[in-house]
Amino acid sequence: KQKLYNNPALSDVIVQFGEYRLYGHKAILANGGSVWFEKALLGNFSEAKQDILDLGEEDDPDAVCAMIKDLYGDNYFEQVPVDRAEHFDNYLTVYTIGDKYDSATLRQQALNKLLRSIESELSYRDIPVPVIHFIQKILGPSAMVFGDKKIQTGVFQLVLEYVYELWTDKTFAALLIKGEMLDKEYGGRFLPFSVDSSFLFW
Repeated sequence: KQKLYNNPALSDVIVQFGEYRLYGHKAILANGGSVWFEKALLGNFSEAKQDILDLGEEDDPDAVCAMIKDLYGDNYFEQVPVDRAEHFDNYLTVYTIGDKYDSATLRQQALNKLLRSIESELSYRDIPVPVIHFIQKILGPSAMVFGDKKIQTGVFQLVLEYVYELWTDKTFAALLIKGEMLDKEYGGRFLPFSVDSSFLFW
């Protein structure tokens, strides 16, 4: 399947997103693990009868390519930068694409990579500020809305595991006190845990 990625051989559909076009194969795209592609190409939708599958212009092109490569059995991690705090958004973007097009395997791969990256940064004595802000983006009052909330569950679990390191981080503590770090749900779940763990701070 990987050899057929963007290969005109036997192609029966063009996948278009923004200014990009890829040669696609309906049988592969519909059976690659994305519920959205399966319904679009095999269901009673107009897309199933079209030669061009237009995904629009809203999505990040690199993330869409990563998703389509995943549908063809390729590992998108080869295309994603190494584990660094400034690259968290790359993993998040791929996760949201997997969320939008309902690809459980892509979401899980992106989530695993993201959580490993966050945990590696939380283990440092001085947690990089971008890590704190990224956690805020996932769990804060203005957090993104996800269809699959495993990303929030996973990030919050890391917050609990590294409660001491985070509480002693000035940026995290300041945002938490102001009510800007965690939303009501996660803030309410975090407070009892942090109180129960208060012996760590004395």
